[in-house]
Amino acid sequence: MRKSYSICENVQTELYDWMPRIGALNVRRGYLLNVYVESKYRRCGIAREIVTQIMDWAQEQGIITVTLHASEKGRPLYESLGFTATNEMRVTLA
Repeated sequence: MRKSYSICENVQTELYDWMPRIGALNVRRGYLLNVYVESKYRRCGIAREIVTQIMDWAQEQGIITVTLHASEKGRPLYESLGFTATNEMRVTLA
């Protein structure tokens, strides 16, 4: 019987157009979501490598802004990669 090993369950990157504004005419942005590494593999640099690769790819695509929603445990990683907190609010309509 073969064993299946999972280190990283899911990573998703979405590209979307944003309304241009003065000083920010590049309307393509990236949104990073669902970065998840199995607990026994955390703090080994896996998420850092994945996010770094995605940021490099996004930059190659001309994306200059990448957004994400960080968990409390993930926040230090993202801050170390240059992400900063913003003041976003949300409402669920359904």
